[in-house]
Amino acid sequence: MNNYFIEQVLDLYDDPKRYYHSRRHITSMLQALDHLTDKLYDLDFDVYEALYMAILFHDVVCIPGNPMHNEASSAIIARNWLLGAGTGQDTVDKVADMILSTAPGFRRCMYPDYAIEHEGQSNDWTLAFDLLHDLDWIGFSDYGMMMENESRILCEMSAHGIGHRMAYGKQLAFYGWLKKEIAETDGLYRTKYYSDRNEQVVENLDRRLREAGDWKPQVSTPDANAGCREAAN
Repeated sequence: MNNYFIEQVLDLYDDPKRYYHSRRHITSMLQALDHLTDKLYDLDFDVYEALYMAILFHDVVCIPGNPMHNEASSAIIARNWLLGAGTGQDTVDKVADMILSTAPGFRRCMYPDYAIEHEGQSNDWTLAFDLLHDLDWIGFSDYGMMMENESRILCEMSAHGIGHRMAYGKQLAFYGWLKKEIAETDGLYRTKYYSDRNEQVVENLDRRLREAGDWKPQVSTPDANAGCREAAN
């Protein structure tokens, strides 16, 4: 992929309604992947390139309240763009599968070809799936980042016509769901590069839910629009 192609894709993230799922989110994931390059020296180049493309396209379509639809639509766009650019069919298929795997609640067993128990991350494709997941959720390991992301997500919901009280309630419910999901697995992060942060994620979720207290939808909450313009920058 050349820089012009990458920039064309990133342009799709510049919709003013995007506060969290924006160019900023994608570039931060790509930067985090770049920081891991020295540790991924033995990862097959084709796998690395597919992972890069999956990061680039995974949130191309993002409408709050449309789980799976967003990922499926993003995968279709990725297929069209990559095939048009001459990318091989096998790579395109894997990129699309990785994008679909970013849907909330996705379990790796949905793709048994890649659901291989790997000792020390020995399977390249399994590692690629897991790295995409970890990089997408990396913000939960830092409380300040988690709260900043929450503000951006609330602004994004508001921009799509979801009232702030409802959006806030949805976000708290999401934290509760995520905590339950984590309790049923080995932790949020799947790779050895981030698994040491799993306890911190649980602490952050507990802290946020504790601070929210017994919030109810009818209780007044701060205006979501205040500060959204600044959050977009």
